[in-house]
Amino acid sequence: MKAQSIVGVCTIVLVLGCTTAGGRPGNRIEPAEMISRDAYDLMTAAPGRQPTPMKVTYEVMIDSTGRPDMSTLKVFGIGSSENREGISHWLEHASYRAARQNGQPVPAVLKGALESRIEVRRMP
Repeated sequence: MKAQSIVGVCTIVLVLGCTTAGGRPGNRIEPAEMISRDAYDLMTAAPGRQPTPMKVTYEVMIDSTGRPDMSTLKVFGIGSSENREGISHWLEHASYRAARQNGQPVPAVLKGALESRIEVRRMP
């Protein structure tokens, strides 16, 4: 198969995928939402190391009753290994509104990100 033919087929598949991805308007899922949260302990540096910026992304399944399924927790990014325990505790003890489809609660993945930066200010 020629390279032009392969590109043409891939383009058609991509366009078809985009046009059907929306689904029917009545089947739209309202995402799960965190409605209350406690403070969380995050570390910007491992013991004995200089602080570094943190950029962590997390995902956890929220069931249809609004409870997180911690066995599905994924934490990744800069600072994720140092902060996994703190993020896990924070997400486990927060309150959630379950996702809804056609007005009915359904399980869905909650995704979020945490970011910090380090600023150094010199005192005159």
